[in-house]
Order: sequence, then structure tokens, then C-alpha cells
Amino acid sequence: MSIYMTKLFQMTRVLLVVGLVMFRSMSFGQDDPSMIFEGKIKDESGKTISGATVKILRNGKQVHSATTNSSGEFSSYSDYYGYVYTIIISKNGLTSNTIEINSKDGYHEEDVPLEIKIPIKVELLSKQTGIDYSVVENTPIERFKIDPNTGQLSEDFKYIDQRKDEIKDYFKKLAGDEKDKEKRFQQLKKSGEQAITKKDYGTAIRDWKEALDLKDDEALTEKLVDAEFAYKDILKEKELLEKMKKLLAEGDELVKLLKFENAREQY
Repeated sequence: MSIYMTKLFQMTRVLLVVGLVMFRSMSFGQDDPSMIFEGKIKDESGKTISGATVKILRNGKQVHSATTNSSGEFSSYSDYYGYVYTIIISKNGLTSNTIEINSKDGYHEEDVPLEIKIPIKVELLSKQTGIDYSVVENTPIERFKIDPNTGQLSEDFKYIDQRKDEIKDYFKKLAGDEKDKEKRFQQLKKSGEQAITKKDYGTAIRDWKEALDLKDDEALTEKLVDAEFAYKDILKEKELLEKMKKLLAEGDELVKLLKFENAREQY
């Protein structure tokens, strides 16, 4: 066999081996069970949200990003089992919600279907100034995991119910705190008004400032400014009166000492 034929034969064997490896690799990839992430994003009233950002992370590394359309839907994404996925949904002015999908722990290929759809359904809350939303944003609101009894990937309903109760209790307490705050605000506002009628500007200013620390109120702010101006005038008059009394007292003492010229200067 010639050198040329020997090299040609060797190259043919290499190409056949490479082709076989690629074929097996492609066949393996196509037969691996996969998950399709898709869904619709809404607000707390049930209205769909357009322009929300949906990011999908696989073991902490972003692998997909999409934006919801006018129907609140985003382009679906397909990936394989054996990883922990984190889905982050966010939009300016709304809460950022997270979903965790653990398709790694307890995963056995023979237990799961070839393809499964993972429904991403979240409700983003409208943010209000002065409210801490970390209870919603810092921990996943939903979680999927492999059920040890069935081997199937499914929602962790115990965890989801626990998070729902946690969030519900937080906002319930917050509503109670807001109610108490409003009651205290009204008490301070009223006590300040009563102090004004008695021309006790110092007390009125103190109470109204404390009330405005609880919440903003444009009308009360205007009253506070007026009270502060009036109080400054009163303090100025009081200061002049005290100065006059002091000079008169000093003049009286000089008269007793028969220092009439000096007393006259004081008067």
C-alpha cells in the first residue's frame, strides 16, 4: 500500500470516529429530558404587565433574558434538568419577585418525562414610598423541587403556602401599624390646634413637627410655618420686654443711690 493510500485511510478513520462521537453527542442531547419555562406576568389586581424583565439564571449564571409583551407573556426558554434555576421578574415601580427551580437534587433521568412545561405565574406589587418590601424581594416567593415520592419536578406547595402566609402577615401588621400611626397623627394635629387657640405656639410647633414625622401633610406644614413665624415674633417681643424690665430695675437702683443722671440713661 502506498504512503498516500495509508494516510488517506488514516484520515478516513479519524473522520468516521469524529462523526460518530458528534452523532452520539447530538443524540444524547436530543434525548435528555428538558424543561420549558413560560408564563404570564400580572400585577396584584390581575392586570397583565408589559415591559417587565424576566431573567433566568442556571446555577447563578444568567442564560436567558426576555421582556414581557402587551399580554404579559415572555419568550419561552428551554433547558435541561440537573441544575438549580433562579427566575427573577422585575419592573421599575414594582416589586422584584424570584422563583427557584431545583431540578438537581433527587433527579433521576428515568423518573421524569422527556419534556415538561414550567409555568411562571407571578404577581408584582406596586411599591409605595416608605414601605420595606424585603419580605417579598429577598426570598423566592415560589419554589419547585423533585418530589422524592414520585421523582417528578413539581411545585413545593408547603413552601409556597408558608411564603404566602409570611407575606400576608407582614402586610397585615403593616396595615395595623399604619392605622396606629394615623391615629397618633390626628391626636398630635388636634393637640397642636388646641395649643394655638391658647397662643401656646411652642407646644403647637412641637406637636405638629412630631405629627409631620409620621406622615406628610401639606396643609399642616403650612400651619406649622405660620406658627413658627408667629412664635418668633412673640419671642422677640418677650426678649425686648425682658430687656426693658432689666433696664428699669437698674434705673430704680440708681435712683435709690441718688445717681439720677445714670438712672436717666437707663430709663
